[in-house]
Amino acid sequence: MFLLLMFGILVGAMMIALPFIYRLRMAQGSTKAAAYSSLDRSMIVWLLYLVPIAIFVVPILLIGAIQKSMRESSALSGSQLGFLSSNRFVEIGGHRFLLPVEAMRENTFAVKSSWLLKRLQAEGVEQSAPIVLDKIDVKILRYIDGREEHSRFCEMLTREWAKSVCRGSRSATMRHLPERFTLIDRRKLELMKHYFTMGRENQYDQIRDMTLRRSVPEIGCDKESKFCTAALQVMPKLIAVWTVWPNGKAGWSAEEVAEREGNAVFQFVNRGLVENEDPDLMTKS
Repeated sequence: MFLLLMFGILVGAMMIALPFIYRLRMAQGSTKAAAYSSLDRSMIVWLLYLVPIAIFVVPILLIGAIQKSMRESSALSGSQLGFLSSNRFVEIGGHRFLLPVEAMRENTFAVKSSWLLKRLQAEGVEQSAPIVLDKIDVKILRYIDGREEHSRFCEMLTREWAKSVCRGSRSATMRHLPERFTLIDRRKLELMKHYFTMGRENQYDQIRDMTLRRSVPEIGCDKESKFCTAALQVMPKLIAVWTVWPNGKAGWSAEEVAEREGNAVFQFVNRGLVENEDPDLMTKS
């Protein structure tokens, strides 16, 4: 990107400067010294105005063209939107959940599918049985936000909580949901060894000695950063894990943030992700 901008600036400046340089050289061969002096001064004045304009305008045009190209190359087709908005059954720790594929997609702007998405796509819409997993990463943010297809995608969702998340409309309690959290079978906590904190510490080390009681969040914090790992039991043998940090604007400590977010996560899993969702979860709780 930087090289393209520099190249654009150079080309723009040269395109503006070359005609003036040519006229100056022609004027040098003239015997009319007064005309040359006047022409020289006028060209310098024009260069002083036009070169800075080119320096600003050309990069803007280049950035616009690059962004348009990126949008076109990353645009989602109708079939892709249909797949990402469709619901899938998953089972973790003996509990069955129903959620749209987009909520299980690790990276909103990723083009390549993860192993889970490939498996979900292979299963098809008509699942014979839920996909049994040891863990799943759940994404709670404005789905495919920043894309032209955003509004259309929100209308394609059928779960009420997913529509609310997609549109950015939530109740006071559900506003405290973290953007992402992991649901994991309590018997498989060692899988958290593959997760690291913002301070590059292992999340498993921060949760392995926790009591992990039902609806009661606990935290373990980095030694050299403000970030902490929060966890609680949301259902028997099922643990939710996510990242918290102090909210300086609200004056909340990491423990207070974990308490608010933990309550939202507990309510969300038990009332939203279950097969028979509570339609009022996101608006009246």
